[in-house]
Amino acid sequence: MSMKAGPETFAGAASYLDKKLNVALWEETMKKNSTSVLKILAVFFALAGMVFAAGQAPAKPVDMKKILTEISGDYDFDQMGQQMTITFFEKDGKLMGGPVGEAPEELSPMKGDNPLKFDITTSGGQYYELEFVRNESGQIDKCNMKTQGMDVVGKKKAKAD
Repeated sequence: MSMKAGPETFAGAASYLDKKLNVALWEETMKKNSTSVLKILAVFFALAGMVFAAGQAPAKPVDMKKILTEISGDYDFDQMGQQMTITFFEKDGKLMGGPVGEAPEELSPMKGDNPLKFDITTSGGQYYELEFVRNESGQIDKCNMKTQGMDVVGKKKAKAD
């Protein structure tokens, strides 16, 4: 078996090795660069999040006692022609409520960022969601109550002087 010692043989071998070496170098570079790119993207998104958060005003702590005092009062609910008055009041930092003449029960604040939303499962097993609503003047004057697929709006009675 004889080997040619011409430029074709060396050129072919060199070309083959060059391609293999380039592929190996490219793969190694991509591994390193993809890690670097991922690190750069992670830093970018972290900084973007900090800039976004810095642009927002910090959330004010909610004064629940003040909100419960604002909610307190009698609300008239009209459901299919039947009117019912429910009294809400603050007791020991908790919202209590119930129809006039019945024992009041504790309402629980609902999870989330709306301190005007509450729910209750009454001692009779009935579940209610309530959301108190501010008017354009900032006063709480309504209560939206949801139960068994029905929405009933209660209007806050004006306080007697």
